[in-house]
Amino acid sequence: MNENDSTGNRSAGGQSGLLPFYSLDGDCFDFEREHIFEQSWVPVGYASDLSSRGDYLCTEIAGIPCVAVVDGEGQKRLFENVCRHRGTRLCTEPAGRLKSAFACPYHGWKYDFAGQLVSAPNMQDVEGFDRSEWGLGGYALREWSGLLFATQQAGEIELPAARLERIAKLYQLDQCRRVETISYDVAANWKLIFQNFNECYHCPSVHPQLTPYSDYRESENEFERGAVLGGPMKIRPTAGTISRDGTCCGTLPSGLPAEEHDKARYFTVFPNLFISFFPDYVMVHRLTPASVGRTKIVCDFLFHPETIESPGFDASKASGFWDLTNRQDWEMCERVQQGIATPGFKPSPYSNLESLLVEFDRHYRGQLERLGFDKMPD
Repeated sequence: MNENDSTGNRSAGGQSGLLPFYSLDGDCFDFEREHIFEQSWVPVGYASDLSSRGDYLCTEIAGIPCVAVVDGEGQKRLFENVCRHRGTRLCTEPAGRLKSAFACPYHGWKYDFAGQLVSAPNMQDVEGFDRSEWGLGGYALREWSGLLFATQQAGEIELPAARLERIAKLYQLDQCRRVETISYDVAANWKLIFQNFNECYHCPSVHPQLTPYSDYRESENEFERGAVLGGPMKIRPTAGTISRDGTCCGTLPSGLPAEEHDKARYFTVFPNLFISFFPDYVMVHRLTPASVGRTKIVCDFLFHPETIESPGFDASKASGFWDLTNRQDWEMCERVQQGIATPGFKPSPYSNLESLLVEFDRHYRGQLERLGFDKMPD
């Protein structure tokens, strides 16, 4: 990226995209899941969903079922949602409240909210069995601006989302509450979805409903290097936000600075978080790679309490608009997944409207090299 395009962003400089191998090879996917997703800070939910002792929230990390819970001291913890005896799923409802322990419905093993095995019926006479060795597998859990992040990595590692601290404070993200969630199952590799979100070259042809509310050429990038990419896009003067009819879902939060009233801010956080800030709401995409050619996506819509409590509040104006837009994107990603499997296909150079894709590709390949992936094809 060695020059700027007309929007003031760095150009793609004629560099070509990732080879199809990276979105088609099973060994590459397995390496990503074990070394990138399990060892990075990945979003698993919201602190507002866990307020009292025993509150739990089911989630997953790279396809591993997990459950977050509030322990007796009010601390939030995250464990694998799997009984250590025969592998039974412990919690099956998306969320709820437990009285005193995780109880396996199969053979009655029980675990306290610190993950320790406290009861194992009929195991007392099993030679060599020690309850203390059979607690639930756990993860490090950290809260940032109301979002919960988890990792298997031992020790202190950087939380990339924290680079958005200034913007999160502007929009009072820590006070926002999840109002709606839409889930998707997309037949495409996670990187194709990541790349799609990082460019608006496709917006005029794929998202005609966006044109009345924002101009993809009226954008700039605040973050052009590393794990966090993206920046603001102007909302047209004739619209109040990005929604089904261009009007706000409710009253704007009183603490939102006036200079933010005409902006939509779009960011990606490697490896699986998209976070978008609008005057009246925040949209969060959380990606979970299910297989080399399949990705689960959860799209959450968060609102400030002032907005939620305002007369005529209607979250569907935002969620309905983005559900349409998401589905348009997912269709294109699935078509790409199908197309790159064509024997002999090679990606062309990027346009100057795809500069962030160059950086995403560079960062992604850099992670593979750093972590020791030994099948790099180019």
